[in-house]
Amino acid sequence: MFEDYLEKNILRQLFLCGQFYHKKEIDLDELSHLLQVCKTTLLNDIKAIRTELKDEIIYSHREKDTCSLYFDPTIPRFRLIQKLARPSLFLKTCQLYLENEPDYLQLTEIEYISVSKAYSLKNKYLLILKIVTFKSNTTLHDLRRSNVVYYY
Repeated sequence: MFEDYLEKNILRQLFLCGQFYHKKEIDLDELSHLLQVCKTTLLNDIKAIRTELKDEIIYSHREKDTCSLYFDPTIPRFRLIQKLARPSLFLKTCQLYLENEPDYLQLTEIEYISVSKAYSLKNKYLLILKIVTFKSNTTLHDLRRSNVVYYY
């Protein structure tokens, strides 16, 4: 469900991280076709992964149409994905609301984004909140009281 709301670049990076975690080596042409993006976009996403996870990567290599990334085997995939999702503005908006700080204008100051972008993120959050509370009969108050652990 969250994949409909997360930023596309974050989603691609999460997918690529999973591919590298299991396969170690990927074919750039095959994945660019699968993800319906150009090779340059994939390379930019891989560069972002290398930057964000530089301490967790033990080997990195690129040839013409293949790319390899080896992660430290002691680090679980969950931690890698968590770290890659950290820059998501949508998740940061969700965190603000769940921490009972629903001033979306605060996001404009913290992240240096426009008011219209912050408003759009707020509306996305409110929409997903409606979906979650409708499906689970949970209130926002219940969500805030639960023992939710944030890793940002």
